[in-house]
Amino acid sequence: MLDAELFRICDSVGDTDDNGHGLPTPISRFDRIQQLLKDGAKEIKCGGWTALHKAALHGHTEICHHLITVRSWNVNSLGKNNRNVLFCAAHDGRTETCQMLLKLGAEVNAADNTGWCPLLTAIVYHRPETCDFLLNNGATFATTKNKETALHMAARGVHIQGRGPCFCCNVREKDVRTECGIADMTATIQVVLQHLSRNPNANINEQDHFGRTALHSAAMRNHYEACEILIESGIDATLQDKDGNTALHLAAMYSGKAESVDRSACEFIFKNRKRWISGNGNNNNKTSSFEIQDIKNAEGMVPRRSVSGGVCKDWKLK
Repeated sequence: MLDAELFRICDSVGDTDDNGHGLPTPISRFDRIQQLLKDGAKEIKCGGWTALHKAALHGHTEICHHLITVRSWNVNSLGKNNRNVLFCAAHDGRTETCQMLLKLGAEVNAADNTGWCPLLTAIVYHRPETCDFLLNNGATFATTKNKETALHMAARGVHIQGRGPCFCCNVREKDVRTECGIADMTATIQVVLQHLSRNPNANINEQDHFGRTALHSAAMRNHYEACEILIESGIDATLQDKDGNTALHLAAMYSGKAESVDRSACEFIFKNRKRWISGNGNNNNKTSSFEIQDIKNAEGMVPRRSVSGGVCKDWKLK
């Protein structure tokens, strides 16, 4: 019972847990945990996670510090899928907690069973401040098993649905775009691009296992804000994936998710095609083949009932 109560308090944010059970106030939470530990509460796992993982997830920095320094809990304790404590802090953007964990010896580039690291977790859930902190404190860019880069993950736009899916509690939010989520996504992409620019060997056109660039990832999810940043940064929009699709093709195929014509990645890429075809000398020789044939191909991919279905009728192939 003591172990379960300790876990429940660490896995809380307000005055009640997920089941509505009353909890100590934030002011007395730390005192209650100290008392539970004195009474013999031990470290247990629930759902693959320890109380330390949960405390880090919710940003209980003082509690994490006490468990590690006073009670000698392992700062690199592994939870579900072999994710260390830093994963949880990075997931919810707990930068202060991340800072404390790194000072106490947390492994910043520890990989889980899928090859993910804390940095990729912070990136895919759009925690720009945490991403920047980790990159400035030893984190290195890694790729997933599908060869997705940090830029791919940032452009995927998971977190624009509010809080986004949570790997610690398996909660998935509805697919609703929020202004806060969009701002976090664009800020995260900019952080990744800024750090990539410091590496002369970095390649923003890197393609994953399917031959897709970060622009493909953004386009197929209708994240026109991400498309704009990537195109402005010089990404090559003429690159094709293994199926022969450019970002425009994928934007057309998935344009049914668009809220309106003005918010369609498909329409954005088409309207701005001159900027990245004519603006990049390396792509001038692709203008005729891409601008005409590929536009025609993309036109046939737009679902009839999608918002962009009507847009295709206005495309001028001149």
